Order: sequence, then C-alpha cells, then structure tokens
Amino acid sequence: MTADKNPSANGRAKGKKICRYFPELGEQMAQDQVYEVFARKTHKETLQHVGSLNASDDELAKVYAWTMYDEENWVEMCVIPRKSVIPVTHDSKIPLWGN
Repeated sequence: MTADKNPSANGRAKGKKICRYFPELGEQMAQDQVYEVFARKTHKETLQHVGSLNASDDELAKVYAWTMYDEENWVEMCVIPRKSVIPVTHDSKIPLWGN
C-alpha cells in the first residue's frame, strides 16, 4: 500500500486505504463533511451542542442526527456544517475539535 507524500483535503495521504475489506467505505468517508448537532428539550431552553457527525450531504446529516441523538425527546434539533461555523475566539486558541 503506497501513499503520496502530499496530504489530501481531509488530512489523509492520497491513496491510503481506510479499510482493506471495504475500500469504498474509505472513499465515502473522504467525501463526507463534519456537521455539528444542536438541540433543545423545551422551547424555553437554549440550543445546546449535543455532538457531531459525518455525512455526505445536508439531508443525510439530518437523518443521522435524529438517529444518533434520539435518546432525548427534543423539540428542536439543528445540524450545521462545521465549515460554516465562524470562530470568534482568538487565533491562538484551538477549538476542541482541533480544526
């Protein structure tokens, strides 16, 4: 298994296989984007960050969010592509997710 020295957009080396048994899974994961999931239990509460997920598009992100975070009886849930989040912290502070 060979890998180029130039990393791809997702940080992995080009040509590197994620899973030798299901190589198409690695290709799909490389195309996925990260979404942040926010939800609230009542209308009086503020939205809380409840987690993150990988999905190839907005519609799948909504389905994955409801499926993965269904342990609560949410009145509202939102998914936001991580790349759409605008950081307001100082440049030297690294967010928890490391991007």
